[in-house]
Amino acid sequence: ALAGIIPPSSVLAGLSDTTVTSVAFLFPMAKAIAATGWLEILVSIALGTPTPHFAGIVRLCLLVGPLSAIVNNTPVTAMMVPVLRGWCSRMGFDVAKFGIPL
Repeated sequence: ALAGIIPPSSVLAGLSDTTVTSVAFLFPMAKAIAATGWLEILVSIALGTPTPHFAGIVRLCLLVGPLSAIVNNTPVTAMMVPVLRGWCSRMGFDVAKFGIPL
């Protein structure tokens, strides 16, 4: 038993589910995409330079919504958080206002 709490068969049982493994494999892909720098360029172009933060939130939803319909939300969020932080910093927006819409 792992630490006397969980038997080893239960620990590995979660890996037999294809959903768990597919989400796990999306994280390295998300990191690789973010590391290229192209994502930041594309997001900056797509979000533009809105004056009110509400316009930025709408643009973010229009950008991430269709992507979330195709790809699992967890890797999309992991990929977008650093990019969104940088964009908000450049625009002078509070990143906390964009967290929930993301």
